[in-house]
Amino acid sequence: MNETLQQSVKNYLPKNPTEYIIVALSGGVDSMVLFDILYKFHKNIVIAHVNHKLRIESDKEFEALKKLSIQKSVLFEGYEIHENLSGNFHEESRKKRQNFFISVAKKYSANHVFLAHHENDQVETFLMRFMKGYSFQSMTSIQKISRIDDIQFIHPFLDIPKDALIDYAKRYNIQFFEDASNKKLDYTRNRVRNNLIPFLKDENPNIENTLLDYIKQFKDMNALLDEISEGYLNAYTNMYDLHVFTKLNPLVQVRVIQLLLQKVGVYRHPSSKLIETLISLLTDDSSTLAYPLINDFVLRKEYDNFTIAKVMPVTDKTIKIEAEGFYKFDDEHSYLVTHEKLDHKYRKHYCLWYNDKVFPLYLRYRQDGDRIQLSYGTKKLKSLLIDKKIPPSQRSSLILLANDEEVLWIPFLKMGRARNKNAHSNIYVYEVQNVE
Repeated sequence: MNETLQQSVKNYLPKNPTEYIIVALSGGVDSMVLFDILYKFHKNIVIAHVNHKLRIESDKEFEALKKLSIQKSVLFEGYEIHENLSGNFHEESRKKRQNFFISVAKKYSANHVFLAHHENDQVETFLMRFMKGYSFQSMTSIQKISRIDDIQFIHPFLDIPKDALIDYAKRYNIQFFEDASNKKLDYTRNRVRNNLIPFLKDENPNIENTLLDYIKQFKDMNALLDEISEGYLNAYTNMYDLHVFTKLNPLVQVRVIQLLLQKVGVYRHPSSKLIETLISLLTDDSSTLAYPLINDFVLRKEYDNFTIAKVMPVTDKTIKIEAEGFYKFDDEHSYLVTHEKLDHKYRKHYCLWYNDKVFPLYLRYRQDGDRIQLSYGTKKLKSLLIDKKIPPSQRSSLILLANDEEVLWIPFLKMGRARNKNAHSNIYVYEVQNVE
C-alpha cells in the first residue's frame, strides 16, 4: 500500500522539477502524509495553510507548520479567517480556502495544487449531496483533477482509504494534529461521518464499497452524457436544431443546456431551476421567443433553431448613394452601383428600372413601416420576413437598398421591387467582396 500511496502522488507531479507546487496543508494526518510523499519527489513546494481561528490549538498548529517549512526549506503561505462565517460554514470556508490556494498558485506561477481528500471523503460527500438533492452531474462527488483559472486542483488520494494514510503515518513516524472538532455534531459532514455511516454499516458492513461503486457508475454515466451532448453541440455552429433537441433523452437535454451555458460563458454553474425553465421554453408550442439571461445574454428560439447568445445592439447606419460607384457598408458587405451590365459571378445583384430620377438611393437597416412592392402588390417588410421565417435576431441587421419612399432590394433574400414595365432606364447594384 505504501508504494501505491507514493505512486498515486508521483503520477501527478509536474515534469519540470523547478516548477513550484502548492500543497494544502491543514496539519491533519491526510495532508501531512501528502506533504511527506510530495517532499520525497519534489522539493519546490509551497505550503498553503488556512487557520480558521475556531480552536485554541489553531494558532499553535499555524506556528508549527511554519517551523516545518523552515526545517524542510520550503516556502510557507498562511491565511487566517478572522470574520464570522454565516450560513453554511463548511461551504463558505471551502470557498475562502479555494480562493486562497488560487492566489498562492498565481503568486508562484504554479499550475498544481495538491489536496489530501481521500476515499472516505468521497463517500461522505456523496451522501451529503444525495441528502441535499444535488443534480445528477454533481453526484460524481469529488473529481481527481479539476481546473479553476487554468490551475489544476489534484486529489491523488481519492482511491485510498483513510486507514491506509494512518498506517503510513505510523510507519514513517509522521507527526500530525488531531482536530477535536471533527467529533462535534454541529456540522453536516460530522453527522454523516460519526452517525450516518456507522448506522449504514450496521445494515451493510460493506456500505462504503457499495457507495464507491455507485460513485463510479455516476461518473461513467456522466461521461456518456457528456459524449452524447457534446456530439449534438459539435454538429452545429451557433444555431442548434430544435427538432433534434426535443427528441433527445431528458437527461441529455439537461446536459446540452448546461454545456451550452458554460460554453458561451454566461453561467458557470447553472441552477437546476434555470435549466428546467429553458428546456420548458424550448419544448413548448411557441415558434419564436427571446428569454433574457444575465449579462445581456438571451435564449433565442427561432422557428426550427435555437441559440444562447449575447444581444449585440444594431446601430442606425445609412449610406447615401448619389452617384455610381463602389460603396462599403461594413467589413463584410460592399456594393457596386453602375449602369453597366457586368459579366459577373456575383451571387447577389439587382436591376433597378426607372425613368427620370434614380438617386439618391440608400443602403440601410430595416425601419418601422418599411414596405416593398412585389408582383402581387405592396407588402409590409415585417410581414414578409415573418413569412420567410427570418429569425427575429437577424431582421434588424438585414441590409436593404431603398429610396425615399420604399424598399427596393433585400440582398439576403435576393428579392427586389417588381419591375416597372413603363421605365426606360436601368441601373445595376452588385454585392461584391470587400477589397482592401
